Amino acid sequence: MKNSFFNQTAPTEVIVLILHQADSASDAVALGSACQRTNSIWQRHSASILWSVKCRQIPGFDDALIASRLTKRVADAQAGGDRLPTDVAPADWSGFRRRPSVCEIKVACDFVHFSKAMQIAIFHMKDISGHIRDIGLGQHGAKLPEKPERMAEWQARVSKAIYRSLIIGASLAGYYTQPFFEASTEGSATEISGESVSDILCKFTVYNCASDPSNEERVFGKLGEWLVEGIMSEEQERADFEDRFAKNYGRGDYCGPTEERLEECVLQLSNITSPLKMSHADAHLVVWKLAQVLFVCENLSRLIKWPSSQSHASSPEGVAEVCDCEQNRTLLAVIFNIFQAEEVCFPKTLSWAERPIIAVHSSNVPEADTWTKLQSPYGDCAETLWRLQHECPYIVDDDELGQGRVPCFEIKWFEFCVRHYFKLGFDPGVFHLHDAHDPYENFIRSITIFAADDLEGRSSSRPDQQDVVGCEYILNGAELLVKHDSFPARRRLF
Repeated sequence: MKNSFFNQTAPTEVIVLILHQADSASDAVALGSACQRTNSIWQRHSASILWSVKCRQIPGFDDALIASRLTKRVADAQAGGDRLPTDVAPADWSGFRRRPSVCEIKVACDFVHFSKAMQIAIFHMKDISGHIRDIGLGQHGAKLPEKPERMAEWQARVSKAIYRSLIIGASLAGYYTQPFFEASTEGSATEISGESVSDILCKFTVYNCASDPSNEERVFGKLGEWLVEGIMSEEQERADFEDRFAKNYGRGDYCGPTEERLEECVLQLSNITSPLKMSHADAHLVVWKLAQVLFVCENLSRLIKWPSSQSHASSPEGVAEVCDCEQNRTLLAVIFNIFQAEEVCFPKTLSWAERPIIAVHSSNVPEADTWTKLQSPYGDCAETLWRLQHECPYIVDDDELGQGRVPCFEIKWFEFCVRHYFKLGFDPGVFHLHDAHDPYENFIRSITIFAADDLEGRSSSRPDQQDVVGCEYILNGAELLVKHDSFPARRRLF
């Protein structure tokens, strides 16, 4: 009898196992529709089957799910006028901790498509630097950011960095909006001087460049732990890095092959404080991956078209038309440095030949200048971060490191991770007060942080080579970091 195996003889557990091994979701659906019995089994087990297939098929799919779940949590709090959640542990929102529903899987798939749009947008950024000369060509001669045969690796790296940046934004949204919410609930959202605003904000760890390390541990500890453990769980990448450092090629040539160059490396085994057992190559892998997330965090909001009324970004014309177009899809996302759930629109159909238009239709960010008024209930974090950084700057004033500008407030998560796990910090000289093209700015424009490092003609940067940032060297993520054993001394500049 046709399909007798599925209709009659196969145990339910065997059919479920076969469905779990499908190469794609469409194959699983097709097989589940083969007969009445398989359809009945599919209906009962579709969520777990789709979850299994998507995790095998899509790199970082669990991170996409975590991003979607945390975003919903932020959006629900906003809708109810409640404080945004703090003390978030991203690991608790993993699909391996709590299996997702079919609806949650569909939303996670929207995040996957959003990440694809963002990848193309990153490639088409006007002020991006560090394109490789031997860039690949795709169909119809469209330029690609990597050799065609290596594009899957490139896309996997960038997509994971995008998911992680969205998770960071959603995890920290409660902390960055906390002072605005408290100002509203306590009745202090009145006109106040710029100095008073800075004094108020500096009471909160995320807005205080000289905050106590123990307070930073409470804010960033669970997030940092999740990031580092997630990177260390990527067994194949760890094995690849071990091979590079053992044979001194690609990014493994950063601090080899001589003992003298190894001693110059900022990443020393004696300084690694992670409870996870790390090798020297592991440490470099973690810093490299964190730097990729930093790149995305710094560029994500710049790639989005915002309503013209918003102060944090100049907005092009036609945002409403873009968002209302039937050719687009939408999702809620917490964009890093905006720290609120926004409805983002992006094209259904994507091509490497042109930059996709990604837009926010109607932002939740208030129009008023939050530097002189703490708005209710959620403040314009982007505007406040910029004003606080530029008008009330702190500098590093350290006997060991010398003097220099401190990192921006919104990247304290990165500074915490490299200091907490590796006793590293930014070289104070990479942040210039009035230079838009300082080494750090060049660093976060260098797309070679994602580039394959084992192709002919590609050279790795070396320790203390800040001048290669923004050039065609393969970046490792450690170029702007220096060793220090303690939290650097800081003081207000003026």
